[in-house]
Amino acid sequence: MKTLVEVLGLQEGEVILSYLPLSHVVAQFMGIWMPMCFGGTVYFTQSDSLKSSLGTTLKEVCPTIILSVSRIWEKMQEKLEDTFKSASLPKRLLLSWARGVGLQAGAGHLRQCWAQDSAQGAGEQQCPQAGCCEHRAVGLGAEPTQAPSTTTTCTAGAGPSTHGPCKPDTGHPRSEGSAPWGFRLPDSLVLQGLQQELGLDRCRYRLAGAAPMARKTLNFFLSLGLPLYEMYGLSESSRPHTYATAQAYLLLSCGKEMKGCQSHVDQQDTSGTGELCIWGRHVFMGYLNLPEQMQEALDDEGWLHTGDLCCIDQEGFIFITGRKKELLIASGGDNVPPVPIEEVLKAALPLMQNAMLVGDRRKFLSALLTLKCAVDPATGAPLDELSPAAVQLCRQLGSQARRVSEVLSARDPAVYDAIQRGVDQVNRAATSNAQRVQKWLLPPRDLSFAGGELGPTLKLMCPAVLKMYHDEIEQLYCT
Repeated sequence: MKTLVEVLGLQEGEVILSYLPLSHVVAQFMGIWMPMCFGGTVYFTQSDSLKSSLGTTLKEVCPTIILSVSRIWEKMQEKLEDTFKSASLPKRLLLSWARGVGLQAGAGHLRQCWAQDSAQGAGEQQCPQAGCCEHRAVGLGAEPTQAPSTTTTCTAGAGPSTHGPCKPDTGHPRSEGSAPWGFRLPDSLVLQGLQQELGLDRCRYRLAGAAPMARKTLNFFLSLGLPLYEMYGLSESSRPHTYATAQAYLLLSCGKEMKGCQSHVDQQDTSGTGELCIWGRHVFMGYLNLPEQMQEALDDEGWLHTGDLCCIDQEGFIFITGRKKELLIASGGDNVPPVPIEEVLKAALPLMQNAMLVGDRRKFLSALLTLKCAVDPATGAPLDELSPAAVQLCRQLGSQARRVSEVLSARDPAVYDAIQRGVDQVNRAATSNAQRVQKWLLPPRDLSFAGGELGPTLKLMCPAVLKMYHDEIEQLYCT
């Protein structure tokens, strides 16, 4: 607990906003235990925060630190993007210019933080991969595809040392007064106003967890001067196992392990990917009265087998690539990780809100794709009306649809053809036939917590979705 407080540089007077149910370990950690270490103030949201009131509460509280699940950050992004699209042409041009400058400034500042910390931790030595600071510090290039073949255990000392107390840093050049030439104008005209609109204008640490963040979302907030720092932990580990800060940041990574923690990649494949196993005093003792589950989770040496697939690079950055139990095993015996394919599908299909692969023990892959739609502000349930962004995309495709039901009932040719083109694009980049999506299905509504398809942290509940659309899925494989 105190280690994270030191790493983040938290101090008396911090303001925390807690909105998850207190039965969740993250809510207890952020809203109860951790503030005791530094004397922070905790605000608890209304019970309907996940449905409608979180945005309003953020602007009222203006927290200095917040940990949010990935889906909440994505919703903030979507709301702002809808606002941007409805703005006049001059305003859209101004926003595009300001965000472009903001992205370059934020990336440059993170590179500077990383370089300074590397020099301090290595006796003023240069970056371990000379000429690659831009990729290593900010991750503007592609994420690593494999972990080092000779090292499967990374201890807390790997890479530049960032485990001691650090100077508070928002991850943006304004915090250090090192803003590049030409940055202050867009910052004062546009970016600061957007930060205030989100209620994040004084938020120094914007933490993300529960599920990996998409590159698009990370870059979006970085362009607003609000870099998101991913963390990794489980209920069985009682607190975060990894952390990221401006001094230890790499796009798509959940950061480095904390002091006192150890990581091990079990059963690595040829690409260096395997199951993440973690060890430390934060790992639980076992499940009460559940000896079989405890034996499966903890081995004889005390390593917790998380069930998450990962790779670890040479500097200790950990990348979560999927869930071991979520692997789809095709009838031909191929193991297919669904999460990367689902993310690529959503990127190729801007009309889609969610994508879920189906194909375990099936002869080919299929996908459930949900259209972006409006949400009932009172219940959080998805409505039949398409979202403003989806309506605009439909117009660009030549469709006049305004409702999900209109698209489905008429099998709208413009929409269906666009979806098929996007699926074909994804299939062309597939590494094998087993990873190609052969068929897809449009459910009549989006996935949601209110509908039972998403959990409390807005993670996809695959068994519930499979049961809900069992007949429709079976029809895909019968025709």
